[in-house]
Amino acid sequence: MKVCIADCDGSAYLHWEQTMKPNAEEIVNQVGVEKVVEMMRDVLDPALFDECERLGVDAEAIIRYMPLADRFKEGRARLNLTIKEVAAQLKEPQYKIKAVEKGEIGQIDTHVFQKYCRFLELDEYLASWCLLNSELAKKLDAGGEAQSADANQIK
Repeated sequence: MKVCIADCDGSAYLHWEQTMKPNAEEIVNQVGVEKVVEMMRDVLDPALFDECERLGVDAEAIIRYMPLADRFKEGRARLNLTIKEVAAQLKEPQYKIKAVEKGEIGQIDTHVFQKYCRFLELDEYLASWCLLNSELAKKLDAGGEAQSADANQIK
């Protein structure tokens, strides 16, 4: 998945394109993320956007996670597996697999995230993504650092 921010007649837009490995131009950079968040605030009622933030919806994290979520969905589709089949093979509940694919940041179990990433052989992509999204990668423990069992749920 390739995500770029570009200006066209003074307005920003997202450009998606298939690729095997991200680089700095392929994942929305900090300026691009800020533009997209600003556009979302303009499109949505600002009060609604503020309420979403108050409820813990982090628009920036969602935007940064989108290419990774797409990789999980594409990887599962490439293997021609359903979420139910993946859950059975990983011995994890379906709702945890869905959280990873949907980008439900606050619901992602880091252990399941890492297990699913290895299952789909996304390690190389994830390593590149982590370099460009280090803060969110830390929340996801995407580097695979050991955690205590009770710290698996992302705060």
